[in-house]
Amino acid sequence: MPYGKRKKGAKWEVFNKETGKAKGSHDDEGAADKQLAALAINVEKGLVAEIIAKDSAQQRVWGYAKISKVDGELVPDGENDVVATEELEKAAFDFLQTSRAAKVTHGKDSLAGEAQVAELIESIVVTPEKLTALGIPEDVAKSVPEGWFLGFQVTDPGTWGRVESGELGAFSIGGSAVREAVPEEAD
Repeated sequence: MPYGKRKKGAKWEVFNKETGKAKGSHDDEGAADKQLAALAINVEKGLVAEIIAKDSAQQRVWGYAKISKVDGELVPDGENDVVATEELEKAAFDFLQTSRAAKVTHGKDSLAGEAQVAELIESIVVTPEKLTALGIPEDVAKSVPEGWFLGFQVTDPGTWGRVESGELGAFSIGGSAVREAVPEEAD
C-alpha cells in the first residue's frame, strides 16, 4: 500500500510513501490506523479520487472529487468519512453556484488569499438515475461509482507542472460539515 503512518511530535501522521506528503494528522495512533484502513480499502477497490484523465496540450484534468457509493454501499474516503450522494450533490451545486475555482490547498491551514489555479469546466454528480437518463444499460451503470466527477482547466503554469510530475495527482474537496455516527447494520 502506498500509505504509511509516522509519529510526528505528539501527533500520528498518515502519509503517502511515494511523495512523503501528509494525508492526515491524528491525536492517537488508533485514529491513524482507521484512516490507513479506509485508504487501503479505497486503493484495493480503485476508489481513490485521483486524476484519471488529462489533456496535456490543453492543461485539463478529470476525475472524481469524491466517491460516495459503490454497489449501493457508502464508501469511506481517505479520512474515513462517508458522504451520502444526496448531500454531496447539495455541496456540488453550492460550489457551482458560488465558486467554480480551484486552489492548491483548502481547509483551516490554507491561506485565505491563495490564488486560483484552475477553473471548473465540467461537473456531474453521478447517480443511478442520471446514468439511466443517459441511456447507459443498467448492468453497466451498476459498475459506475456514485459521486462527484469533474474536470478542471489548469490556468497556472506552475501548478500544471506539478500535475504533470505527479505531485498533484488527486482531487480533494474542502468544506465543513457536522460529523454524525453512521448506524451499524445488523447482521
